[in-house]
Amino acid sequence: MRKYPILVMMSVLFLVVMAIGVFSFSGLGTGNSTDPFQITNCSQLQEMSSNLTAFYRVMNNINCSETRTWNNGTGFIPVGTFSGTLEGGGYNITGIQIYKAGVGNNEAGLFGRTNGATLKNIHIKSINITAYSRIGGLVGYATSTSVINCSVTGRQQRSPGIAFGSGEVGGLLGIMDGTSSTINNSYSVFNITYASTYAGGLIGHTASGQHIIDNSFALGEVYCDSGGYYCGGLVGLFNFITNSVVNHSYSTGKLTCSNPNRCGGFLGNISYTSGDVYNSYWDTNTSGWTNTSGNKGVGKTTTQMKNQSTFVNWNFTSVWNICSDSYPNLRNQTGNCLCLPNWTCSQYGECQPENLSYCNAVTDPNGCGEIYLNNISEIPPLACQLCDPNWTCSGYGDCLQNNTQLCNNVTDPNNCNETYTGNFSEFTPGVCEYCEPDWTCVGYGLCLENDTQNCNQVFDLNECGSSYGGNFSEFTPGVCDFCTPNWDCSMFGDCENLTEICLSVSDLNTCNETFGGNLSDFDQSCQAEPNYVPTYKVGDIPNLVIDFFGSTFGAIIGIISLFILGLLIYLISKYWR
Repeated sequence: MRKYPILVMMSVLFLVVMAIGVFSFSGLGTGNSTDPFQITNCSQLQEMSSNLTAFYRVMNNINCSETRTWNNGTGFIPVGTFSGTLEGGGYNITGIQIYKAGVGNNEAGLFGRTNGATLKNIHIKSINITAYSRIGGLVGYATSTSVINCSVTGRQQRSPGIAFGSGEVGGLLGIMDGTSSTINNSYSVFNITYASTYAGGLIGHTASGQHIIDNSFALGEVYCDSGGYYCGGLVGLFNFITNSVVNHSYSTGKLTCSNPNRCGGFLGNISYTSGDVYNSYWDTNTSGWTNTSGNKGVGKTTTQMKNQSTFVNWNFTSVWNICSDSYPNLRNQTGNCLCLPNWTCSQYGECQPENLSYCNAVTDPNGCGEIYLNNISEIPPLACQLCDPNWTCSGYGDCLQNNTQLCNNVTDPNNCNETYTGNFSEFTPGVCEYCEPDWTCVGYGLCLENDTQNCNQVFDLNECGSSYGGNFSEFTPGVCDFCTPNWDCSMFGDCENLTEICLSVSDLNTCNETFGGNLSDFDQSCQAEPNYVPTYKVGDIPNLVIDFFGSTFGAIIGIISLFILGLLIYLISKYWR
């Protein structure tokens, strides 16, 4: 029987050794202080759960938005209990989703629980956590943990199905416990949307041990339900034990708490043994609170909180910086100025019956690289005037035989800038007096060979104002007397080359048309008279001359020539002897 405990211990030891041997980090590094595991993606962040004592280093910005679909919708599983070191390298880890619904689902954050861990230069952006208690953007339950140069932005949501809010909720740490824990040069802009106890903008609850908070601040809102208590702008419940200290820190977030005796603008409540608050402040305007538990911290107006002279003994040379119209920010984290998203609606939907237009898309003009986590319905809607088109018929067709006109065009007097998609038949026809055109032919074409003329122009004797859309062939052709021209050549030229050329033609039928043919069609052949010596009488000489010369002028010349010839004959006959 005594052998069994030994056997069990050996088995457990074997399993532990096997577990250590089986773990294999998917990235580079061996996991020691000189060669840490190198994290480059969100899956490797999750792998920290398999080796909780190693050294890790983030090598680049990481987008973890994919975690909303991990593990059947429960998202990223918080790493715990972690006792190693995570060096964030100043890179951003954005969009972690954690969903642990129901009572008993505790310790939620990037780390669910840490014990003796060192967390440095880690910047978590837009983390969204739904859980029951012990909730912090960085660590849910931190024991003897050192937090240096870390920041968190995001929100906590009420766990569904639970009638009361969450407990021990903080923007950075849910609960801070152990013999010695420190937060230095760190901040949170983490909205706690529903809590019941121990809720603070930076830390929900500091329990036993020595706790040092230095050069840190919280800007997130804190909401505690009607039964809530111990809620504060920076810390919900602070146990001042073993010289715990808050120094060079401030808070500005709105604090909602129905029990003013258990809540405070800076600290919700204190349990005091030793230690104190030094050089620390809260904004009385933005928080809505002028008091704080134990009078720890100093309340200032918003204007004073944005004035460097307010912050006594603060190092504005190497630790803090303050920009115009801004709260102090940490130089090593935010650069010159802290970037806070200014979520603005970038697109509104259509105007609703209640005359409101609701936002359906947001943008951050400041470009802070955050993810919008709130319900978009929280953005105030725009007032609008619902435009209901009043479609009215603005045009009608021709008057029909039943003395009505059908609508063929509509307009909207309300100018809603919409397009009509209905049916024109929905509108009441217009009333009109039907006019039936009496079309009569008033113009005809040419007279055809069958002594008819086709209609080519009509007129409405009733003057109805409509256009003729029929066929001219419907009208009876006109009667006419068809005339066929009888073209004949009326003048020929001289006979040349045995051809007399026609110079002009005339219509023997006088059809009053213009000749459009070819004159050469009327040319005719001719023949010159044969050579012979004619016998002339003295009385024939004039006619001969006229015939010879073919003109009056030629005849005169011929007569003169004959006179001279006769004279010569006379003279010769008289003097020849």
